[in-house]
Amino acid sequence: MIEWMQNHIAETTFIATVIPIVISMLVLAFSALKYVGNRKEELKQKQFENYHMILDWLVAGRTGHLLLDSQIACIYELRNYKQYKDVSIRILEGQKNTLSGRPNTERLIKEIDIALNDLR
Repeated sequence: MIEWMQNHIAETTFIATVIPIVISMLVLAFSALKYVGNRKEELKQKQFENYHMILDWLVAGRTGHLLLDSQIACIYELRNYKQYKDVSIRILEGQKNTLSGRPNTERLIKEIDIALNDLR
């Protein structure tokens, strides 16, 4: 083995140079994959928190007072969370049933219908 290395200095030098580069690239690739995985989890958690915040605003209002336009905006935003579409449909149907027959809820019910059609 040593004799081969002495007779093939160029190849030995090349191998000695390439091995650390390959190892460095593998470490870099692993680190990048780990970063992307962690970032995906962070974004997923942030979406979860945002979704629940929108639901809170829809039901209780942002300042503790229900404002029709804020509720309409919340209903509109629910359409952006397709991963929660099944539960969003059930929540919106429940809200629609609760609002039916109440005064001044026509705009809200119309927005719920638009959102339900989009989610389905």
